[in-house]
Amino acid sequence: MLNTATMKMPEDQFLNVLSYLVVDSVFAMSSTCRQLHEWCSLFKAVDAGEEELRNADLALLVRRFPAVNDLTIRSASRLTTAYEVLAEIGPQLVSLKLTGARIIRDDTFRDMVRTFESMRYLSLDGTFYVKSQAINALAKAGQQLQEVSLCGFRQLKDEDVQFLLDSCPSLSVLSVADCTTLGSLVLRSTQLKTLDVSRCIHISEMSLETPGLTRLDANWCTKLPDCAVESLMGSCLALEHLGLKGCSALVSPTIQSAKLRSLDLSLCGKLTTCSISGPSLTTLKVAMCMGLNSLTLELPVMISLDLSMLGVKNLTLNCNKLVYANLRGSYKLESANIQSRCPGLSVVDLCGTKINPEAFVRSDGEGEGDVIQGGAPLPWHTY
Repeated sequence: MLNTATMKMPEDQFLNVLSYLVVDSVFAMSSTCRQLHEWCSLFKAVDAGEEELRNADLALLVRRFPAVNDLTIRSASRLTTAYEVLAEIGPQLVSLKLTGARIIRDDTFRDMVRTFESMRYLSLDGTFYVKSQAINALAKAGQQLQEVSLCGFRQLKDEDVQFLLDSCPSLSVLSVADCTTLGSLVLRSTQLKTLDVSRCIHISEMSLETPGLTRLDANWCTKLPDCAVESLMGSCLALEHLGLKGCSALVSPTIQSAKLRSLDLSLCGKLTTCSISGPSLTTLKVAMCMGLNSLTLELPVMISLDLSMLGVKNLTLNCNKLVYANLRGSYKLESANIQSRCPGLSVVDLCGTKINPEAFVRSDGEGEGDVIQGGAPLPWHTY
């Protein structure tokens, strides 16, 4: 019979086996394998897996991994009284991902987060009903916080977000996605670089004095108006990535940015007129904007452009480096309503349109462009 109490296991094999086991299996092994038990006592990063964790499971996990400082609990919906355990190890935690902690009282939450003095990366997504005072306790304790995710906090108020930024001087990444009580977000921060407010469906005003912000995800903010977006362009001068997918209140925004590299305007159903100017923009998405009538693009470094299946009637293109343009299915667009200055254009897909390729500036020299019509490429001059 194998004596597991004295069994030796190479460390690389242990790490490989551990990555495929649920926590319960690790507990069982560590109780019989002395070497594994010793390794567990030194382990710093622990992921409890996808299964729902019970109160007793969390207490046992902390005993098995006493040195843990990076803890992931993916399903905390059954935890009720175990948060005292997290409070005990709170001072040593650097990273905590706690998802779905729906059964937690404000006083319990406050007691837990007050111990997060060393915390740098914190995700508490799905903690629906914690109120402002408890959230402010987190802000006061988390002086070292660099990244915070509060996705789905149903009680989060506009002023709570600013308090968090004011209290955490190192906070550079913040997610308040799906916080549906947010309505008028006014933020000031010099250190914030990434902000996620996606699915905040009641935000109708947004003013950001965040000069260092490089990424903003505002997808599915269905009440966000044109003026808010245009204000962002003027105040967030370092912005490189902007997501406005599904922002159904946008009608005729003018988007101008020197640093913007990617922009997503897809599924903006009420969008009718749009003007976009970006000397650094290389990625643009406008798919399924079925009400779009007029589009003006000044994108000098754009190489490939997909404007397929749009109802655009008027199109202005000023894209010096554009090589490929997809206008497939843009059935309302006619040659007379196209103004194009694209000297590098080599291939244009006109399937399902009435457009004459002469509406576009062709490539010079030997490399004349191709037209894709009926699914097959044809030389430009024979079309």
